[in-house]
Amino acid sequence: MSNKNDLNQIQLDALEARRDEEKKQALRRRMMIRAYIRAGIFFFGGIIIGVSLCYVFNIFRQEKVSVSDFATLLGQVSSGEREMSEEEIQDLSEDTGISYEELDKLFSSYDDDAERLLMEESDRSEGSGDEPLKAEDLDHVTVIDWDSVRESNAQTETENDTDTAQDEPEEIGWDEAMADIVPAGDEENDEDSATAQDGFEEDMSAGDRIEAMKEALSDGVGTTAALRKLFVDDIMVISGKKYYFFPIRDDLSKHDLSEEFLIKNPDGSLDYDMGDGRMAVKGIDVSRYQGVIDWSKVAGSGVKYAFLRAGFRGYGSGEIQIDETFLENAAQASANGIEIGVYFFTQAVNEEEAIEEAEFVLNLLGGNEIALPIAYDLERVNGGRMNSIGADQMTKNTRAFCDTVGAAGYDAMVYGNMESMLLMLNMDEVEDIPKWFAYYSDDIYFPYKFDVWQYSGKGRVDGITGDVDMNLYFR
Repeated sequence: MSNKNDLNQIQLDALEARRDEEKKQALRRRMMIRAYIRAGIFFFGGIIIGVSLCYVFNIFRQEKVSVSDFATLLGQVSSGEREMSEEEIQDLSEDTGISYEELDKLFSSYDDDAERLLMEESDRSEGSGDEPLKAEDLDHVTVIDWDSVRESNAQTETENDTDTAQDEPEEIGWDEAMADIVPAGDEENDEDSATAQDGFEEDMSAGDRIEAMKEALSDGVGTTAALRKLFVDDIMVISGKKYYFFPIRDDLSKHDLSEEFLIKNPDGSLDYDMGDGRMAVKGIDVSRYQGVIDWSKVAGSGVKYAFLRAGFRGYGSGEIQIDETFLENAAQASANGIEIGVYFFTQAVNEEEAIEEAEFVLNLLGGNEIALPIAYDLERVNGGRMNSIGADQMTKNTRAFCDTVGAAGYDAMVYGNMESMLLMLNMDEVEDIPKWFAYYSDDIYFPYKFDVWQYSGKGRVDGITGDVDMNLYFR
């Protein structure tokens, strides 16, 4: 009996030992599986990270946009200090190689969080953040620093703190394909900016003007419109957080346009009766942002001409690039009887680069005749390489471009908004160059002579999907 019990105990001990060994083996298997999983995660994660880093650094190795600049840009957008327009994102996509969709998602998420989406506009209200043009170099211009005014207002706050005349003005941004301006009717409730004229006369005293302005604001007239009608002897330009007041000069040619002959159509488009049965000619300007265009439908809509973007210089890289839609647009527009002109978006920092840009356009045209001028698109963009140069150099660049174009037998023109014309150029030195003026409103505020008026960036034309710039040519 004892031997049998001993045998059973030995079998039990062996069974227990086998179970213990199986548990240890199972534990070792689980540990090995976990180790393999961890190794796999690190391995594949390393590959992903490595590929990503190679992708990123390959992008920035091209020296178009540095890593530090890109990081700074993200920080500015995330903090709400800066906003990105659609066309700035598109240009950044070209300079970095990152897809537009990825950049748009990135910047839009920041903008949504900050509740400071840009367009529009626009214009578009993105602040440059770059060092503004030096006011001390413009001794003929009265400059108001809005930051100082705001601090003063904070010390003398009144009970009615909703007075819109003391609100911080919208910052002006600089966008590639169209001018970013604050028109005389910039506020949403300013349905008719012309009403700002009511109650304002040139011989009014300062006190009467202030009272009239209060009345206008109380009636819903926009702040900018009211201010512009208050200072009737000056041209008011908003740039950054400053108001610039340019006295109207007698030595510069004036236009003879009158709002009396301006026709405001129900669809928001404008016409102008030039007399003798003539109307200002209806036209558009386009670039790749308009996508594929059905030019036969455009022609059928009454459009007589189109300015086509020939190319641009990267605001970060400085590289000249063709607008990929230019050649097709030129061929199809011409085939459908639409007169064409061209424009080039500059970021030249000296005369040599301006001449290079002109020669690029001339080479594209290949000596073929065009009915309309070649325009020098003079604007600023946030972070643009051209932002550091002053009006003297920009004026030299403009002359160099236009003189090169003229020497080749083509007509030249300069395109810009009020900031371009008054802050970025010496107007008296480009008096002989025709002007293409961008001002998004339905009133005629700018007093100096211009030949083409780009009055809207949100026009609609049959044959084009989405918004398109609308122009009137006074010829």
